[in-house]
Formats: sequence, structure tokens, C-alpha cells
Amino acid sequence: MHVVMMGVTFPFNEVKRMKKHGNNDICRAKKIAQQLIDTANLNERGCESNTCLLVYSILRDCGYQIIKIVGEKDCSQNEC
Repeated sequence: MHVVMMGVTFPFNEVKRMKKHGNNDICRAKKIAQQLIDTANLNERGCESNTCLLVYSILRDCGYQIIKIVGEKDCSQNEC
């Protein structure tokens, strides 16, 4: 049996594993998102070109979008 998620087909046992480890994955995603935001905030000050500014703006936006999607899930109980 296969499950289709967002146009990608996964074997059923893989979906079960994903659900089992979902909380850790969500917490890791939040940490990565925050790292994207922090990286953009820290390095944007040294930008001298529009391309550089655009890249850091995209990183920051992606980080905020991930956090928005994940929501306010408390990750203190999960170790990533």
C-alpha cells in the first residue's frame, strides 16, 4: 500500500514512521527555521549588493513561513 502526500508517493510503512517521528521532525524544522532567520539577520548588515539582500530576505521569509506553518508547538519535551 502507498500513500500520496503533496504529489509524492510513500510506502505505507514509511508514513507510519513519519507519524511516529513527526514531533521531532517538527521541532527540527522549527530550529532550522530559526537558524535561517538568525543567519539572515546577522549577515544582512554586511550586504553590499541587491542580490545579497534578496537572498537574505528570502531566507528570512522562508524561516517565518516554516514557523507559521508549524505553529506554536512546544518542542521542549522533544529532543532533536
